[in-house]
Amino acid sequence: MPSSQRKASAMLVRRGGACLIDLGVAGLLGGAAASALGAALTAAGASDGVIEPARRLILLAAYGAYCVLLTAGARRATLGQRWLDLELAGPGGGRPSLAQAFGQWLAFVAAALPLGAGLLLALGPDRRPFQDRICDSRVAERSGAAARPA
Repeated sequence: MPSSQRKASAMLVRRGGACLIDLGVAGLLGGAAASALGAALTAAGASDGVIEPARRLILLAAYGAYCVLLTAGARRATLGQRWLDLELAGPGGGRPSLAQAFGQWLAFVAAALPLGAGLLLALGPDRRPFQDRICDSRVAERSGAAARPA
């Protein structure tokens, strides 16, 4: 395997790791909010048919807010991306706008929902997943990241 393909494959592994970290962090935040909402709705006498969908929406909203606000922020990265020295670059290579970060997250969710089928596009020659193609964005090594020892 050529060096460029190895590097692109390693980047996909790092992106996947960052995504798992972010799901954990957002799950903790969203889980706390969803539990509080569930308790409030239960106290108000709401049925499970109302409580469970509301809790799922809160979890999704927490994940969305976490990803969008952090990637559109000054550091251009979620906590998982920062930990793995990655950042999101917008179409011009700079910081993405709030709308661009939201579009990138929405495209990621759309790609991941049908059993991750849209994420398989990352296996193509340029190793860019669906959300990067749609939003003309790219996740790259963080500028100024210290080199890690081998």
